Amino acid sequence: MRHLEARSPKARVAAYSLAAIGSLIAGFVPLAHAVFIVAAMVVADILVLRQALLWLPLGRRIAARTGVRLLGAGLGCANFVINVLVAPFPGISAFVLAFVGPIVLLAYVETGSRIVAKRLRWEAERKPFGVSEWRLPALLLAGLFMTAALSVLVPVALVHLLARAHVPLASSLASWVLSS
Repeated sequence: MRHLEARSPKARVAAYSLAAIGSLIAGFVPLAHAVFIVAAMVVADILVLRQALLWLPLGRRIAARTGVRLLGAGLGCANFVINVLVAPFPGISAFVLAFVGPIVLLAYVETGSRIVAKRLRWEAERKPFGVSEWRLPALLLAGLFMTAALSVLVPVALVHLLARAHVPLASSLASWVLSS
């Protein structure tokens, strides 16, 4: 747990600030923000969470790592849905994503840290590994399926709405996409 606590609040604030600046820049290119946030989550996983997982025995480590990775996948899908929703608004989308990016990264790092810290605490208390530790990954997997479904349904719904909007170029383009 000391490894997780050793990451100073100043370092985390700096990382979240960099995520805000990077999100603002990436927000000007459609869907580049989604890629940027996934890359930021991978870097955060390597720098903050991975070393603490080494202190866990194999079963508990796999359960914790699975939970953290499913959390990241769900947050990545949710971030993608937000990207798709704000993409039609080029000027505003960058500022919305500059706000959303650090929040997604913060949710990943802080929740992942709590998951790992809880497993480390259980290990220190010599609590036996149980099937109940797979409850969190199972819930996260269900959430991932829901956000993945939204990742598909939201763009499809937007194309259908555009096709019926009677906007000259957008409606014909959306109708062409639907007919293909």
